[in-house]
Amino acid sequence: SGNISVALELGEKIIYKNPQYMPVLKFCAEAAFTLGDLNKAELYVARVLQQEPDNSYYVLFRAKILVQKGDYIRAASLLDVFARTDTENRDYLFLRAKVQKDWNRNITAALSTIEKAITLYPDDIGIILAAAQIAFETRSSVNGKSANELAAIVLSKDSSNVAALEIQINDLIQSKKWDIAYKSSSDLIKLNDSSNSALFTHISVCLAVGKKEEAWKIVSGLYEKNPNNDEVIQAYIKVLISIGKKDEALNLITQQLPSASSKMKSFFYYEKSFLVSSEDDILVNLRSSLTANPRNKDALFRLYQIYFAKKEYRKAQYYLKQVVALSPADNSLLKLNTELETLLSK
Repeated sequence: SGNISVALELGEKIIYKNPQYMPVLKFCAEAAFTLGDLNKAELYVARVLQQEPDNSYYVLFRAKILVQKGDYIRAASLLDVFARTDTENRDYLFLRAKVQKDWNRNITAALSTIEKAITLYPDDIGIILAAAQIAFETRSSVNGKSANELAAIVLSKDSSNVAALEIQINDLIQSKKWDIAYKSSSDLIKLNDSSNSALFTHISVCLAVGKKEEAWKIVSGLYEKNPNNDEVIQAYIKVLISIGKKDEALNLITQQLPSASSKMKSFFYYEKSFLVSSEDDILVNLRSSLTANPRNKDALFRLYQIYFAKKEYRKAQYYLKQVVALSPADNSLLKLNTELETLLSK
């Protein structure tokens, strides 16, 4: 009936009295995961595996949780364990491709894995969407199809599929077709089941086309409801800076920094670099951003831009090469790198 939180409460009452009762441990793991409580879900999955260490379903389930938490090292180990018995499982292939792309940065391997998944599960919308996302992020094709073409396959079956529409919109953004992206994004957020990620994308598009008031209206509503959500905070700060509320943005950054995760600290320092005036302060904040997260592409690219403008091409190349390594299939970055190498050869 959809009362998952109530069902979980009842399950936990049973576990309190019967802590080893396996059917309810498994139920609570599934329920907590459905509710998005990854820490609780992992706790229950771990308790299942204590009693059934060879249960491959829950080995893979724990890997899924760890991937969502960004704990790729432990997730990869569990995927290796699962692969000893099955390398064609749908979820295994999906998770393996994600780890290869996001952690190993092995685009060739990720493409090979997702191509195998599509071959085995050609009608699986989830797999097609995963392939489209990888194709988009790597600017590559999967089984000869681009991200747009893969998303179109999904949309031919479900014209209001939010994930597929988001991929098409992001493809328009990548191509800097902002006006078309704005129209498509406006249509998307009118759907009742449009995701928060669709709203975040629309905010970015609004800022790009100069519709700052619209961006502010959306993000202020999100922030009022979820002031502790990292993605909401990021969007909120970006809009604050864009509309000139720099003091408010700086105060929020200062308030959030001490308890922030490494990823959020990196974001805060990067945005703070737009709130200081001297070049030394800008560089200090950008380097602090990279200390917190060496893979922050925005910080790396801005350092490239600063040193390129100063005609310090060796330093510019140092940062640009790192951006290229993170996005090896981005033709615009490859073009900049080629131009820089030409300048250095003179």
